[in-house]
Amino acid sequence: MRNIMRQMWPFLVAALVLGAAVHGWVPTSALQSIGAAPWGVVAAVAIGIPLYSGTATAVPLVAPLYAAGVPLGTLMAFLMSIVALSAPEVVMLRKVMPTRVLVTFVGVVAIGIVAVGYSLNVMTT
Repeated sequence: MRNIMRQMWPFLVAALVLGAAVHGWVPTSALQSIGAAPWGVVAAVAIGIPLYSGTATAVPLVAPLYAAGVPLGTLMAFLMSIVALSAPEVVMLRKVMPTRVLVTFVGVVAIGIVAVGYSLNVMTT
């Protein structure tokens, strides 16, 4: 267990620092314009993956964006990518999955999240 933690801590710290940077330095207006764009779902997934957060802690970030008019599917894709594909999750899975299987897993889940995001956007407009 100690060996695994010794190998994982640099990646966990990097994910925490990157997540804090996005939370603290990216203005809400920039996130709103990205979220409303046609490619917003893909951008939301790409932004959500490096964040290290649970759904409960991401909701306070998402709630004002929803109130500002960012589409529901974009926000759901963002939340799902944080939970399912965060950098620490991938680092932990890397310890139990071969690289090829992990890349396939991340790709399939990311495609599924994007599909759900676009579907929700279509259904709610």
